[in-house]
Amino acid sequence: MSSLLFYLQYPFVRYALIVGVLIALCSSLLGVTLVLKRFSFIGDGLSHVAFGAMAVATVCNIVNDTWIVMPITIAAAVLLLGMGQNAKIRGDAAIGMLSVGALAIGYMLMNVFSTSANISGDVCTTLFGSTSILTLTKEEVILCIVMSIVVVAFYVLFYNRIFAVTFDEDFVRATGKNAKMYHMLIAVVTAVIIVLAMNLVGSLLVSALIIFPAVSAMQRVHSFRGVVIYAAVLSVIGAFAGMLISILCSTPVGATIVVMDIVLFALNCVGAKKPKALATMVCMCFLLSGCVEDGKVLVKEESTKSISESAVEEESTEGVSESFVEEQTTQESEKSNEVDYDLTLMGSDMVYATVYQLMVDPQTYEGKTFKIEGQYYPAFYEPTQKYYHYCLITDALACCSQGLEFVWEDGTHSYPEEYPQPGENIVITGKFETYQEGGNTSLYCRIQEAKLEVVKTENIK
Repeated sequence: MSSLLFYLQYPFVRYALIVGVLIALCSSLLGVTLVLKRFSFIGDGLSHVAFGAMAVATVCNIVNDTWIVMPITIAAAVLLLGMGQNAKIRGDAAIGMLSVGALAIGYMLMNVFSTSANISGDVCTTLFGSTSILTLTKEEVILCIVMSIVVVAFYVLFYNRIFAVTFDEDFVRATGKNAKMYHMLIAVVTAVIIVLAMNLVGSLLVSALIIFPAVSAMQRVHSFRGVVIYAAVLSVIGAFAGMLISILCSTPVGATIVVMDIVLFALNCVGAKKPKALATMVCMCFLLSGCVEDGKVLVKEESTKSISESAVEEESTEGVSESFVEEQTTQESEKSNEVDYDLTLMGSDMVYATVYQLMVDPQTYEGKTFKIEGQYYPAFYEPTQKYYHYCLITDALACCSQGLEFVWEDGTHSYPEEYPQPGENIVITGKFETYQEGGNTSLYCRIQEAKLEVVKTENIK
């Protein structure tokens, strides 16, 4: 709990949890309809189309690519769902052709017209969503919230029509309703959900958000409304729990959420066939967790008792325990005053996401003290004729990296004699600040008056 509270002080972590829950909720709503209509893999096809659109936006140096990705994905969804009944190539063949074609074209464009020095990192992040959800800007969060509200409102208002189209299109036409129009609306909303979900789990894992909650709910519930509600609950639980585990254990966000969906699916399958077995498993989990907690408490009490006996034999155990707790609290308080954000306690993805936020929103962290671990990297800048020194931070897969500039203490250390070798692992501690240089209006970031420590390879976690 203390680790979770520590991470929740970061705005981007709170943004990620909010966006993740909303995306999971929206995905589960239409997921039931798509699964029942045998369009489960529409997520794969549309997500790969979105990847191709992102590649076009990257080649064209468009920063906010949503305005290109969204229309192209919607158009593809309309072709696959809205006109699927009248097309010459239908069903899985159309989805497969569009999926593979868009993925190949996108990757080829990113290689031929490369605008980035780290193509593999860009592709990895887009396909698997390793750090995308942790690097959202405030504008992207607002856009996601608005689009999620639109999706939920659409589903609530047109619930009866969606239900009818899902099971019997002929009945809808017989009642004088335009079934094709509702197909189009479902296609558009599905495309919106796919584009939003790519930030959460990446292109290759989007289908999991659509399929697993719906299929899991069908194992236990047998009414359409019940399946939709239960799927939404399972999807939100899986996304929220997966993101918490990912943040605390530094595992990939998208993959962790999918694993949680698999676990929920397995539990629902077991519960549907053998309810007693499921109840037994849950009780055993509670008992095991209780034993672990009791063991921790017992060890802590014995440790406190031994400390009290060796420190002061004349005082009571209760008094020494209280003084020991007060001393520990004081030490933790002093440590927190020295360093506001200790990134050495985080996993790789969280460290990368934090440094990314320092770059995009530096004013929020102005004057705060940071402790960061990474690789040392010097760079010479021709216009200023100066060497600049960086702490290079990578994500868990080492496919994406961010360099944070630092100034070693008072800046009197001579380069290269007193500096580490390039590539050596270092830990820097200092205050974060922004500055301008040489009449340039650009705002630069750095760690000022940094204390530097070289870390041996065998000491790295």
